[in-house]
Amino acid sequence: VIVGPDSAEMHMMMADQFARQGDGANAIGQYRAAIRLNPHLPGVHFELAQQLRNSDDPAVKSQAEQEYRAALRVNEFDAKAWRGLGEVVAEKEDYASAKEDYRKALALQPRDSDTETDLAITWMALNDTHQALLLLESAVKDDPTNITAHFRLSTLYRQLGRPADSEREMESFRHYKAIKDKLGATFQQMRLPGDSQ
Repeated sequence: VIVGPDSAEMHMMMADQFARQGDGANAIGQYRAAIRLNPHLPGVHFELAQQLRNSDDPAVKSQAEQEYRAALRVNEFDAKAWRGLGEVVAEKEDYASAKEDYRKALALQPRDSDTETDLAITWMALNDTHQALLLLESAVKDDPTNITAHFRLSTLYRQLGRPADSEREMESFRHYKAIKDKLGATFQQMRLPGDSQ
């Protein structure tokens, strides 16, 4: 499909390219241009929200919540947007709202280890260690490489007086973190000088 040079789709493609290159400011500008042309373009509000959240400017960062909400008005079945919204409201310590957003995300993607972990952390903030424990145990089953889940589960086991379980999870955390760090270093070495991909 050929898209026009000033179409919403073209602006979104340019934004995606800027985002890949780590140029958040230009990505944000292009996503906004796409939205002006077509506010119902699939994925555009979510991608803009992600870029806004990565901004170092608190005023820019604070706009992410309204974009996640806009994404959900376009598509209420967007699990990633529900999770993103949950993360934003959790950062504001509105754990009751975050819990509901994460639950909606999990209902749409039941075995998403990252969302299970986020919801578990929210339950911990609400002092419900039982719910948190169930979710974290599920999260490490669904994705054994989820280092955040292993770390949080280790902490929770220690609080619950289960030192052997705590140490086992800390070992898993260290193991997968070492692999992740090594992979990261390998990818850095593979990138050619001046390569923006």
